[in-house]
Amino acid sequence: MKDALGYYQILGITSSYSDEELKNAYHNQAKLWHPDSNSSAEATEVFRKLSDAYKVLSDSKLRRQYDILSLCCTPDNYPTTTNLAIIKDGKEDVNLRALHQKVIRANFITNRIYQNYQAASYQTSLNLSCKNALTNWCLGWWHYKAFFANLRNIIGNFIHPISSSDSLRLLLTNMLAHEQAGQFEKAVKCGLIACDYLNSDEQKIVRDYIASLGINSPRPRAWNITKLRLVQLVFPFILCLFLILSFVNLTGLFSSSSEINYYQNVNMGHGNKATDDLIVGKVINIPVDKKDSSKLYHLKHAAAIMYGPSDKFDVLKNAPEKMTVRLTGITPDNVWARVLIDNGEMGFIRMNMIEKGRGLDLPFGSAIGE
Repeated sequence: MKDALGYYQILGITSSYSDEELKNAYHNQAKLWHPDSNSSAEATEVFRKLSDAYKVLSDSKLRRQYDILSLCCTPDNYPTTTNLAIIKDGKEDVNLRALHQKVIRANFITNRIYQNYQAASYQTSLNLSCKNALTNWCLGWWHYKAFFANLRNIIGNFIHPISSSDSLRLLLTNMLAHEQAGQFEKAVKCGLIACDYLNSDEQKIVRDYIASLGINSPRPRAWNITKLRLVQLVFPFILCLFLILSFVNLTGLFSSSSEINYYQNVNMGHGNKATDDLIVGKVINIPVDKKDSSKLYHLKHAAAIMYGPSDKFDVLKNAPEKMTVRLTGITPDNVWARVLIDNGEMGFIRMNMIEKGRGLDLPFGSAIGE
């Protein structure tokens, strides 16, 4: 049993005392420390503490309140309980947590670490975590003393984006403050969330308190802590993605010459060869041999053969229906076919415009075949 102000300890009892045991313990200690019978220097102070302890623990409502605050408070941060203020984040939201993150700002001359503490809703926490991460990643490195401190900040903010102990104190204090304000359903919701930070024995104290209010309320939606952690990595992820894409583009720039075929050799038969000077993009080449009839295709209907693999290129030839062409290449996306026509020129036509097999007869001397 936690004893924030030492009330149980000074009376020499435990939380399982009976009213009679409490009264006897107080009377025994009061006789011992009453200033009229005890001349020691500390007698007055001890007697005052005994009176304060007995006043709280002899009142069932005050005792329950003390037991609850002892779960989350120390003598240094124990609140005044007569008029507890409800802690808010702009609007009154019971589903709050204590965002406690460190932010560092540095330049080459100075560096400063800020403790960013705020009672915040989930959306506010997401926004602030993103802002804090951006500040640390962009401004936290520029001083020789700040580098490792900032690294610790980033790791700490990632592992513990919110403070569990401060969140527990926030929720339990708000629970009691809502009760004092007559907002019993909100008090119950705060208590249900606070149970996430307590062990089973401590939870019993809060659940007994909730039962005494006689209110049934659903538990507010749990926070996605993983998302809060990942927000810390948004900026480095974007930076890494930018560097990867830049590297890929540079690699493609320097390696593009090996992926582009500028010329296509054409076997004209009888040992003769010709070279078409059509500049093409990235095309999967198909060997050209006039004797190979397996690469002969024909147009399904009249269509334009273009200079390049796009409708934006100029028209090389308006070809009639069933005109026979030779397939010499295909674009990697399998959309455009590069074809050889009778006069030895090459152009592009969409794959869905041609069909395998001969169409119209080839004229004498055609570059396509014999």
